[in-house]
Amino acid sequence: MAIFAYVSGALFAAAWWVFIDGTVSSGVKYDFVMWLPGIIGTAGFFMYVVLLINRINSTKPAQLTGGDGGFLGEGGGSNKFRVWFFLSVLVSFLAVIAAVWIKLDYGKVKNDWSQHPWTGTSLIIQSAILIISAFCFWGARYRPSDDF
Repeated sequence: MAIFAYVSGALFAAAWWVFIDGTVSSGVKYDFVMWLPGIIGTAGFFMYVVLLINRINSTKPAQLTGGDGGFLGEGGGSNKFRVWFFLSVLVSFLAVIAAVWIKLDYGKVKNDWSQHPWTGTSLIIQSAILIISAFCFWGARYRPSDDF
C-alpha cells in the first residue's frame, strides 16, 4: 500500500507542474482567479487525508471520536465522517468546475486564449490530477484491521 502514497505524491507534484507549465508556456498574465482551482483542489486533497476508509463504516463510537466526543461532538460518528467525505468530494469537484468555468468564460472575456489553449486546459488537467492524487493517498491509508 505504500506505493500508492508515492504515486499520490508524484501525481500531486505533477498537477502543480502542469499548472506551472501552463503559466510559463503561454505568456498570459495569471490573475488570482486562475490560482483558485489549484488552491481549492489542494484543500480537497487535505480534506481526504484526514479520513480513513475503515472508519467511515465503523459503528464503534470510541473509535470514531476518541471516546470523548472528539472535535465533532457526541455520537453519530459514522454519519459525521460520511458528511466530511461528501464535503471533500464536493470541494474537489468544485475545483474542476472552477477550472472549466475559467477556461470557457474568463479566458474569452479577459484574455484571448485562442492562441494559447493550453493555458486553460492546464487548469482542468491540474484539478483532475489533484482528485486522482487524493484518492490514491486515501487508498494508501487503508488498514484492513482495527489494530492501530
